[in-house]
Amino acid sequence: MKINAFISSTIFDATKDMIGAIDYSDFSVEHIVIVPDRFSLQMEKLLLTTLKNKALFNVKVMGLTSLAIEIFKRLNMNIEVLSSGESLLLLQNAIDNVKADFKVFKKSGIAFCHEISKIISQLKSSGISCDDLNEKTGGLTGGKYHDIMLIYKEYQNMLAGKFDANERMMLLNQVLKDSDILSKTKFYFAQFDSFTTEGYDLIKTIITKSCEVNVSIASPLSIGNEYIYEKDILQKFSMLSRECG
Repeated sequence: MKINAFISSTIFDATKDMIGAIDYSDFSVEHIVIVPDRFSLQMEKLLLTTLKNKALFNVKVMGLTSLAIEIFKRLNMNIEVLSSGESLLLLQNAIDNVKADFKVFKKSGIAFCHEISKIISQLKSSGISCDDLNEKTGGLTGGKYHDIMLIYKEYQNMLAGKFDANERMMLLNQVLKDSDILSKTKFYFAQFDSFTTEGYDLIKTIITKSCEVNVSIASPLSIGNEYIYEKDILQKFSMLSRECG
């Protein structure tokens, strides 16, 4: 396995350097460029201009969701994943089931459901289960933890074997740990300014199961942009590099 970091003063320059370094001459090796969904079209254009149409046979652009769908398809796994609308409906039902036991929250409408959905997604992305919430904390904060924990537990129970977006990423991570499907694949992570705990866990698995992982990182010459996460990504990838040998 191998990890490469491409660092430049802007994320676009770092990404362009990384894409330009792709050696697509060996068609037995697959190259997968992972980007946030909103950058997929931009990345397709960058590939066309940088690699001059020659690499389209074995270079693909995907988001993490598309990667999960692709891997499950290759492994003939029929995974039922709830749409965002279905997840919200299920969460609304969970809220209605437990709202009589709330200590703090008074609302249960769709706007409240959207906010709770964001919180649960953030908790899952950070690797925090409902049992990790400390409802014994005093005051208003403890009451909120109590109410969120009730909703979170009920929502998980109502999933009943189905998968939401976060559950899909967790399943993908586990599936890849048990498979050699990526043994001839090189990955390129581009246009990310941060990753969640869940994201780093998946990347660590990809590092150990693929033949190469590359990442583009912005490192501005001035100190004005250090509040963004470029140093965090470099430090985390350096840590992953040491952990994976």
